[in-house]
Amino acid sequence: MDFVTKHFNGDNANIGAVIGLKHEIIDAKKDFEKFTQKIASHVVTNVTMGTYLAPMISNDAKPETSYDKDMEPPALEQAELSDNTKVWKWRERTKLYLKDRQTLITNTRVVYNIIYGQCSPSIQEVVIGDKDYKDKSDNFDVKWLLEQLRLLSVGLDRTSNGYVQDQTALNYGAKRQQIKPSLPTEVPGERYYSGVKQG
Repeated sequence: MDFVTKHFNGDNANIGAVIGLKHEIIDAKKDFEKFTQKIASHVVTNVTMGTYLAPMISNDAKPETSYDKDMEPPALEQAELSDNTKVWKWRERTKLYLKDRQTLITNTRVVYNIIYGQCSPSIQEVVIGDKDYKDKSDNFDVKWLLEQLRLLSVGLDRTSNGYVQDQTALNYGAKRQQIKPSLPTEVPGERYYSGVKQG
């Protein structure tokens, strides 16, 4: 067993969660759902504009959409355009809105890096080996990264055939449970295979 990996805490141990490949034994390793909950909680409390960024981790929401809905200054009415004070206030609010929106976009990169930093070295290697990695990482595509982690953490990847994976798991389970036959004349796996042939 690799004790360095076993005690791996990611780039930020305060998050309290890392994610790894299915077979990895890591003390701080969490399943995908718990991992994303811990990351989202960390983002809300530690990243500027985290309340807008956290939903993109848990439900794939676009942070710009909810921010625009809440914060974009409404357009001035035709009659208000002649009032210099109202126009000046609107311009100042718009400048602040655009500055904060840029911060939001920049902090999407921060979220990507937080997530990536909590990945085990093994899962990072697999992600880096993906054919889309360069393009997706250059654009800090959080949705893509989370999808990769979701699949890899349960032992799948984009090229896996779900039916083959399910059959392999069933075969493994049947063999594991029937190593010692329950009846003296029974062959290991016989009950499982008879059920498969009938079904």
